[in-house]
Amino acid sequence: MKILLRNWLILFFVILSATAFSQSESITLQQCQQMAVNNYPLVRNTELLKQSEIYSVANVKSGYFPTISIQGQYTYQSDVTGLPITIPGMNIPELDKEQYKIYLEVSQAIYDGGVIKNQKNIAEADAQTESRSNDAELYKVKERVNNLYFGILLIEGQLSQTDLMKKDILDGIKKTEALYAQGVVLKSQVDALRAELLKVEQKEIELKAAKTSYIGMMSYFTNITFTPDARFEVPETISIKEEITRPELSVFDARLKSLSYKSKLVTARNLPKLNLLFQGGYGRPALNMLNPDADTYYLAGLKFVVPVSGFYNHKRDKALIDIAMQNINNQRETFLFNTRMQALQQQSETEKNIQLSATDNEIIELREAIKQTSLTQLENGVITSSDYVREVIAADNARQVKLIHEIQILLSQYNQQIINGQ
Repeated sequence: MKILLRNWLILFFVILSATAFSQSESITLQQCQQMAVNNYPLVRNTELLKQSEIYSVANVKSGYFPTISIQGQYTYQSDVTGLPITIPGMNIPELDKEQYKIYLEVSQAIYDGGVIKNQKNIAEADAQTESRSNDAELYKVKERVNNLYFGILLIEGQLSQTDLMKKDILDGIKKTEALYAQGVVLKSQVDALRAELLKVEQKEIELKAAKTSYIGMMSYFTNITFTPDARFEVPETISIKEEITRPELSVFDARLKSLSYKSKLVTARNLPKLNLLFQGGYGRPALNMLNPDADTYYLAGLKFVVPVSGFYNHKRDKALIDIAMQNINNQRETFLFNTRMQALQQQSETEKNIQLSATDNEIIELREAIKQTSLTQLENGVITSSDYVREVIAADNARQVKLIHEIQILLSQYNQQIINGQ
């Protein structure tokens, strides 16, 4: 029993270590995207759709095999065929009004006008449509992962900035306490800085809670346990190609291909058909109508069919398919129009943040210089603690704005990459 328990514990920790990221491991955006796609319930449809395509195509291709049937018939007739003459010295047999037969019939298509071929192509194109639609839905998961991933990066950056702000306030508290000990300032100035420190610590608690929530959602999406100390790597900036290669476009292509084969099928169904026939059986009467006894028989030959009635609706069927193809082309153009619009919006957002970030470092340097000067002034009793806190907050805001611009640039680029399908 102890050995069994130990083995289960070992297995548990092996699984746990395989499904968790610790502090020593780093996680990339691409890893999260792939794990989320692999974990999404819809991914299980991929294999099912492949199997469905195999079965559908196999069913259609069975049309190339001979059609075999066993049939039977029993009848009682009110009259039968007979000769209206009598010949002296000859007994002409009379058929029985009770007749029956059982026979095997085999029909092999020699030429079907391309019906089976086009049906096979339609089955493959329809299967591709379903498969590509499934891929398009899975692709949307990446955008949701992007928002979570960059949200985590933004919170981590804000936590780092919070540490810097706490350090600045602690420096101010240290110097203000020294002044208070000398009787230069009132205790209220020290209390004001301590109150500000508590506010920063509250903000830190809120940020850590938000990070825990984001990491929890990322763990749910990927089915991977991320520890609070897991390191999420900052992606590199990327260049975006203008070409749109979204998986939805392959859905439109597959639908158009299916309709193209359906148009060919309309023509194929109206072409002449040629089959090879064989029938063999046992009945009364057999092929010899003058023999009243039951006997075996067979017949073989060719069957030629021209489906003339199919031409009644030929033009209308073709017109309906053309309308459906035009509708799909319009949907495709609408999709491309909307996609290009989204890509332009993301590109404009990226360019705006790049322009804004160009002066972020200069603003931070100026704010840091002002903050250091105010710290010196606080130490000399020239300004109050409230004045110093104001400059500390201004410097922190400058760093926060730079961080937001950097994350927004990356988020816009990677969102545009997803929008374009690259």
